[in-house]
Amino acid sequence: MMSATAYALLIRIAKDKRVWKAIGGLLVLILLIATAVVTGMTRHNLQVYVTNQVAPDFAPLVSSVNSDMEDGQEINTQLLYAAYVTIFDNSRYPDKANIREQLIRAFYERKTKKVLVCDADGNPVLDGNGNKTYKIKEYTVPVTDSTEIFKNIEARFQITISDSEREYMINLSQILMDYSPSTVSEQVTAYEGLISQYCSQYGIPQYASLVMAVMQNESGGTGNDPMQCSESPLNTKYPQRHNGITDPEYSISIGIKYFENCLRAAKCKSPDDVQGISLALQGYNFGNGYISWALKKSGYTQANAVEFSQKQATQLGWDSYGDVNYVSHVLRFYSTAGSSGSGIFGYPIKAGKYTISSPFGYRSDPTTGKRTLHKGVDFAAAYGTPIYAGESGKVIFADFGVTGGGYGGYGNVVAIQHSSSTMSLYGHCSQLLVKKGETVQKGQVIALVGSTGDSTGNHCHFEIRLNGKTVDPMSYLK
Repeated sequence: MMSATAYALLIRIAKDKRVWKAIGGLLVLILLIATAVVTGMTRHNLQVYVTNQVAPDFAPLVSSVNSDMEDGQEINTQLLYAAYVTIFDNSRYPDKANIREQLIRAFYERKTKKVLVCDADGNPVLDGNGNKTYKIKEYTVPVTDSTEIFKNIEARFQITISDSEREYMINLSQILMDYSPSTVSEQVTAYEGLISQYCSQYGIPQYASLVMAVMQNESGGTGNDPMQCSESPLNTKYPQRHNGITDPEYSISIGIKYFENCLRAAKCKSPDDVQGISLALQGYNFGNGYISWALKKSGYTQANAVEFSQKQATQLGWDSYGDVNYVSHVLRFYSTAGSSGSGIFGYPIKAGKYTISSPFGYRSDPTTGKRTLHKGVDFAAAYGTPIYAGESGKVIFADFGVTGGGYGGYGNVVAIQHSSSTMSLYGHCSQLLVKKGETVQKGQVIALVGSTGDSTGNHCHFEIRLNGKTVDPMSYLK
């Protein structure tokens, strides 16, 4: 029987908040160890697991949600992956595709606002009484408060997330903070010229970076059939069997021609049409009428990819058919595909006239103090220093950026569209020297350095966006 002294000691321990805090910390440690055991025992392996397994599966959903954001906002993918790994990446939740679709909805919300109706020239459309007309527009915003995200997850899944689980997920998201999408190999980028040539020949020049992502997933750019299309009916020169093609250029030609057929059959609208791209990609992998079959089911879903695969395997007497995760496997390379690292943009300010005051990446925001993603590179320079177009293209915005208009906080800003998937941005200018609609040439002076908008000193904030997603500009400069 417990003595009175021992009992009193237990009571004192139970009332000591420091003890419970230590126990909570121990639970977090146990959770960390448990996750590490499942995914490979080390922090590095955990990052690799999320990068190679979790992030690719979420890629179509994340791309679709982020493309609907304004002002370049993005959901907190690190916390998204951390929540998935911590709570749902186990046998209790077998329907992973549905879990991912439900989970990501906890990280954003839809809102509406009244916007001015303008004509093609940007002038307000007036009603019969000469008054400006407005329409209601829906838009997407990320949920930035982690507490609110956890509440959304609890409500959506009817679960309770403990304090220790919350602390663990936040810590894990910090570990994943330096996550970046996979990049294409040097072997793939070596074929960039041929890929662009045949994409132009078959009428899809804007999809060259997507073709590079396909090649990376198919072969990494190695072998004599880098597009892995020997078994395509379009191959009439070599045996229609695995690796039958022995000429890389012929493989690229046939692969791109076949992919163009897939894009057309999928009714893909643009390189930003995630649903159309997904359908075309899965069709490239499956063939055998998958696209027309899926269109009868309202398009691509991972669930119907699994259904089609099982159906084909049964008909052919095979153990399996195709890659049911082909879409996510390709899209992990898409946002950075096409970057050869050799530099396709010129510097926005001449050498010797600037210093880099803030690189691309997460930092403490100088105006708010919050940890946020700095989506470009700041080139600090004297007031009035010329700013040059990094590449030729069409000016799609040249004005003072307003919140809700896509360029809030950038002050006087120039945005240039270089292709259907690539644009560059130059912010905080003191003076703009080009207008919307103008075609500019690489190296042309487009603005002067200033400190307008959310800025703490004279500089040019320079961004490059691929398919609507910001990337580190330094990888593209020469």
